[in-house]
Amino acid sequence: MIKFVLASHGELAEGISSSVRLILGEPANLHMVCAYTQGPDDIQKKIEKLFETFEDTDEIIVMTDLLGGSVNSAFVQMLPKRKFWLVTGVSLGLVMELLLIKEGDEIQKKIEEALENARKMMCLCNLLMR
Repeated sequence: MIKFVLASHGELAEGISSSVRLILGEPANLHMVCAYTQGPDDIQKKIEKLFETFEDTDEIIVMTDLLGGSVNSAFVQMLPKRKFWLVTGVSLGLVMELLLIKEGDEIQKKIEEALENARKMMCLCNLLMR
């Protein structure tokens, strides 16, 4: 089964999840990690506890907010311990496209396509008016 994890500093993951539910409905298998919402946090322990709930056969796609940030870094430390896909720099569009990945898809290919599509969606709208 594919499991999705959305992780952020503060409640960004919860906010993106709220928007996803509004647009796509309740996503199956979406788990959130909102770090530092009540002061200092042991993010590594939160992640390890979450991963313990997953089966060894589960495909896991983790989406984090900021490359080089403590949340992403904590997941990077998990990479040698467990195979999973780690995507950072999330946006609502990217998260929604990743959540549409299903069993049987070529996950790496779908992630690469979603990242390319997300890059194309970023623009300075003022330039569109020229």
